[in-house]
Amino acid sequence: MPVDLLTLSIHPVQSRTHVIIAGMFVLALLALQAVVSQGTTAPETATPTPAMLAFEHEAPLVMDIAVATKGEGALVKLRNRSTADAAVSLPTGWKRLEVRGTELGAVRPQHSALDFTRWTLPAGVEVLFRMENRPKDITIINAVDTLLTARVSHADVPTSTLTQETYIITTQVRVPLAAAASHSSR
Repeated sequence: MPVDLLTLSIHPVQSRTHVIIAGMFVLALLALQAVVSQGTTAPETATPTPAMLAFEHEAPLVMDIAVATKGEGALVKLRNRSTADAAVSLPTGWKRLEVRGTELGAVRPQHSALDFTRWTLPAGVEVLFRMENRPKDITIINAVDTLLTARVSHADVPTSTLTQETYIITTQVRVPLAAAASHSSR
């Protein structure tokens, strides 16, 4: 049966889902590329390190946090979906790899304290970071009284597992980075 391309329509929800899945696939490929380009990986006896992300913002904040893990390494993509700028404090060992949606200089480290670096996240910007040691979970901290909505995705590359959760955070939440794991919040 011939298909009239002029009357073919795509449901917005399906398109959005496909874009999210495609985005996670690209993130997983980037993770694979990062591991391969390093040439070696950390010893298998390495202990997972805790990962904390502390957000500061003046208006309600919606943040996409996509994590891709493989072996002992991980990539973390942060996307500020809000209309206002925000700041995030990350472990100092995280390396910024890529910035999308603005000039590289607009996403800069402001200062380091207690093994954390504070980064500026302008509205609408995506930033990709690399972690040398894969954490077993991440703790997302809302450092202000205004609500933080975190849409967290985790792609485990070796198992081809993708998990997605949305959290409305008033103080903090711990998000496990394991397939079929439960979450706890405070």
